[in-house]
Amino acid sequence: MIFFPRGLLERCRRDPPVHIGISLAVLGACIFQVCSFDIFWHLEIGRIFWDTGRLIDRNLFSWTYPAHPWRPTYWLFEVLVYPLHRLAGAAGLILLRAGVLAGCWGLLARHFGRRGANPWLSIVVFLAAIDVSLFRFLVRPHIFSFLGLAILIVLLDRWRTAPYKACFLWELPLLFLFWANLHSGVVFGFAYFALFLAALGIEVVVAGTGGPLGRIARLFATPRLRRGALLLGVCLAACLVNPTGWGLFRYVYDHLTMDLVIPIEELAPFHPGRYPKTAFVLGWLILLPPLVSAAARKFLPGVWLRALFSVYLMSKGVRFVPVACLFSLPGVFAAEAVLRVRKNGGGARRPLPRHLRLPALHIVVPLLFVLHAHLQVYRLPESLFVSGLGFSQAAFPFKVAAKLPADLPRGLYNSFSVGGYLIWRSHQRVRVFQDGRIHAYPPAFFRRIEPLLSTSQGSRTLVTAFGVTRLVLRKQEDPILSSLAADDPEWRVIAEDANFLYAVRKADDIPAGTGLTRQREDDPGPR
Repeated sequence: MIFFPRGLLERCRRDPPVHIGISLAVLGACIFQVCSFDIFWHLEIGRIFWDTGRLIDRNLFSWTYPAHPWRPTYWLFEVLVYPLHRLAGAAGLILLRAGVLAGCWGLLARHFGRRGANPWLSIVVFLAAIDVSLFRFLVRPHIFSFLGLAILIVLLDRWRTAPYKACFLWELPLLFLFWANLHSGVVFGFAYFALFLAALGIEVVVAGTGGPLGRIARLFATPRLRRGALLLGVCLAACLVNPTGWGLFRYVYDHLTMDLVIPIEELAPFHPGRYPKTAFVLGWLILLPPLVSAAARKFLPGVWLRALFSVYLMSKGVRFVPVACLFSLPGVFAAEAVLRVRKNGGGARRPLPRHLRLPALHIVVPLLFVLHAHLQVYRLPESLFVSGLGFSQAAFPFKVAAKLPADLPRGLYNSFSVGGYLIWRSHQRVRVFQDGRIHAYPPAFFRRIEPLLSTSQGSRTLVTAFGVTRLVLRKQEDPILSSLAADDPEWRVIAEDANFLYAVRKADDIPAGTGLTRQREDDPGPR
């Protein structure tokens, strides 16, 4: 064996390298261009930190609400990605995303594989979950919440089946400390931890004897539950070590309860009729495990609790699909273990047929999924997901932004998804109407402007009420305003491409040649 150490192939046959195939599948599927419109205001906030050493706590970039409070809940992500972008450009950001997400899904595949999961069930389950989650594989801080949740699932599952280890007193709090400063999705970690402890408590009560008071007393007498409750409190204290303190949870509460009217797909509630494939995958990921365990007459409270919480997440929006998948994965393999025990009369896994034990198949099949993603999903004409290592030309207004004046303190209306790029390109000298930071504006602001944008007369009212003199629009996002700029004799289109438009009110037009003539050295746009 020239290319393999002695015994490696045999170990692969005994312990199939499914996690390697899943990791490669995620790595390959993540090699698509940067298309998240949030990334540029994250980069600008990171630049401000590295230049001044301070975190912003106000909406500095807008002329509509320049002093509105802003909680820096992603500050550590922004501090990390700015130097990475300066050093490696878009490729560095893409490789960061690929590495974080591959670590997330590969870690889970490796863990459940070691627990005895059928390798082909793992491949089907993981690839299905990854496929419906691709739309959230963006260069944004929430990717660290996926990784944090995966680490938490593995640590708690190990703790459940192994004796208590004192190292958990620093492992889990340290995880929550970093997680809370990377993304507010740390709240999902607390939810998973709380559901884990609740499931343990239900198991103790159900297995107990005596009256109700005696069973409840057993909850306080169980060492694992006492330690878990203490550990949850320590993690909460560690989570508060961040620039916003309790404001982190206020931010999450506002995000889950505010009446969002912004017409962005990821903020819309999940509708099964609109996403049939996703609904099918989530249906058997979330609902099948508790039903299987019930049919096998095995009560698994953790499976039921996580399934109910996943259904709740889907009621809050389609953006929570990957989190719901991660919450559901332990239930899938718990149900598979129950069926294996009933079929085999024990926990041992029967060996696979020889033609299914080839290690190459466990890597080739995930790689075929990567090929499918790049040939089918990333080549759709209406999709912003395009294979490559650069910035998506269809996602950002590179061409039209070059025509903006160098300084524009007010009077610009821009589409919601365009604001971040304008902030970054102009070094804040162009003040935007709105940008991707939802909480940097009062909810009443969006509730006011959204009905106006739905009609032609309302769009004219918005332009007059705010004193708008220039428009930078994504055509698909603001079709009525785009038609107004193209057809109304009061407006003149300065620059336009397939996706974006820049127009000026003729009464406020400026002579040609006064736009941004010098491009920033680190501007990702075409030179």
